[in-house]
Amino acid sequence: MSKNNSNFLILMCFRILITVLFSCSSLFLIFLEYKKDREKGVFLAVGQGHSFLLRLEDGTDFLFDTGAYANIAHPLSKEIPFWDRTIEHVYISHPDRDHME
Repeated sequence: MSKNNSNFLILMCFRILITVLFSCSSLFLIFLEYKKDREKGVFLAVGQGHSFLLRLEDGTDFLFDTGAYANIAHPLSKEIPFWDRTIEHVYISHPDRDHME
Protein backbone atom coordinates (compact mmCIF):
# COMPACT_ATOMS: atom_id res chain seq x y z
CA MET A 1 0.00 0.00 0.00
CA SER A 2 1.40 3.36 -0.96
CA LYS A 3 1.82 6.25 1.42
CA ASN A 4 -0.87 8.28 -0.40
CA ASN A 5 -3.44 5.49 -0.01
CA SER A 6 -2.55 5.13 3.65
CA ASN A 7 -2.95 8.88 4.28
CA PHE A 8 -6.25 8.86 2.39
CA LEU A 9 -7.61 6.01 4.54
CA ILE A 10 -6.52 7.73 7.74
CA LEU A 11 -8.16 10.98 6.61
CA MET A 12 -11.41 9.18 5.70
CA CYS A 13 -11.50 7.34 9.04
CA PHE A 14 -10.93 10.63 10.84
CA ARG A 15 -13.77 12.29 8.90
CA ILE A 16 -16.13 9.41 9.66
CA LEU A 17 -15.20 9.53 13.34
CA ILE A 18 -15.82 13.30 13.53
CA THR A 19 -19.18 12.91 11.74
CA VAL A 20 -20.32 10.15 14.11
CA LEU A 21 -19.24 12.13 17.19
CA PHE A 22 -20.99 15.26 15.93
CA SER A 23 -24.20 13.33 15.18
CA CYS A 24 -24.24 11.63 18.58
CA SER A 25 -23.59 14.86 20.44
CA SER A 26 -26.34 16.62 18.46
CA LEU A 27 -28.86 13.90 19.31
CA PHE A 28 -27.82 14.03 22.94
CA LEU A 29 -28.33 17.81 23.04
CA ILE A 30 -31.77 17.44 21.46
CA PHE A 31 -32.65 14.83 24.08
CA LEU A 32 -31.45 17.13 26.88
CA GLU A 33 -33.49 20.01 25.51
CA TYR A 34 -36.68 17.94 25.66
CA LYS A 35 -35.83 16.58 29.11
CA LYS A 36 -35.40 20.16 30.35
CA ASP A 37 -39.15 20.71 30.14
CA ARG A 38 -40.49 19.07 33.26
CA GLU A 39 -44.23 19.44 33.37
CA LYS A 40 -45.89 21.74 30.91
CA GLY A 41 -49.29 22.67 29.65
CA VAL A 42 -49.83 24.14 26.19
CA PHE A 43 -52.93 25.45 24.45
CA LEU A 44 -53.01 24.45 20.78
CA ALA A 45 -55.01 26.23 18.08
CA VAL A 46 -57.09 23.59 16.27
CA GLY A 47 -59.38 25.53 13.99
CA GLN A 48 -62.55 26.80 15.67
CA GLY A 49 -61.28 26.30 19.19
CA HIS A 50 -58.36 25.21 21.31
CA SER A 51 -56.97 21.95 22.49
CA PHE A 52 -54.90 21.59 25.64
CA LEU A 53 -51.86 19.32 25.96
CA LEU A 54 -50.54 18.47 29.42
CA ARG A 55 -47.18 16.71 29.45
CA LEU A 56 -45.98 15.30 32.78
CA GLU A 57 -42.40 14.89 33.92
CA ASP A 58 -42.45 11.15 33.14
CA GLY A 59 -43.53 11.79 29.54
CA THR A 60 -47.21 10.96 30.03
CA ASP A 61 -49.40 13.06 27.73
CA PHE A 62 -52.97 14.21 28.34
CA LEU A 63 -54.84 15.81 25.43
CA PHE A 64 -58.10 17.66 26.07
CA ASP A 65 -60.35 18.18 23.03
CA THR A 66 -58.69 17.28 19.77
CA GLY A 67 -60.42 19.15 16.97
CA ALA A 68 -59.95 17.67 13.51
CA TYR A 69 -56.93 15.41 12.90
CA ALA A 70 -55.62 17.69 10.18
CA ASN A 71 -55.68 20.64 12.58
CA ILE A 72 -54.10 18.93 15.61
CA ALA A 73 -51.27 16.96 14.00
CA HIS A 74 -48.98 19.89 13.22
CA PRO A 75 -49.24 21.71 16.59
CA LEU A 76 -48.70 18.41 18.42
CA SER A 77 -45.57 17.67 16.42
CA LYS A 78 -44.03 20.89 17.78
CA GLU A 79 -44.74 20.01 21.42
CA ILE A 80 -44.02 16.27 21.59
CA PRO A 81 -40.52 14.91 20.83
CA PHE A 82 -40.11 13.06 17.55
CA TRP A 83 -39.33 9.79 19.35
CA ASP A 84 -42.58 9.88 21.38
CA ARG A 85 -45.63 9.66 19.13
CA THR A 86 -48.02 8.21 21.72
CA ILE A 87 -50.61 10.22 23.62
CA GLU A 88 -51.57 8.20 26.67
CA HIS A 89 -54.86 9.93 27.60
CA VAL A 90 -57.38 11.83 25.45
CA TYR A 91 -60.38 13.60 26.97
CA ILE A 92 -63.27 15.05 24.98
CA SER A 93 -65.39 17.68 26.76
CA HIS A 94 -68.50 16.99 24.65
CA PRO A 95 -69.24 15.13 21.41
CA ASP A 96 -69.45 18.08 19.01
CA ARG A 97 -67.59 17.58 15.78
CA ASP A 98 -65.19 20.48 16.41
CA HIS A 99 -64.03 18.80 19.66
CA MET A 100 -63.30 15.38 18.17
CA GLU A 101 -62.85 14.01 14.70
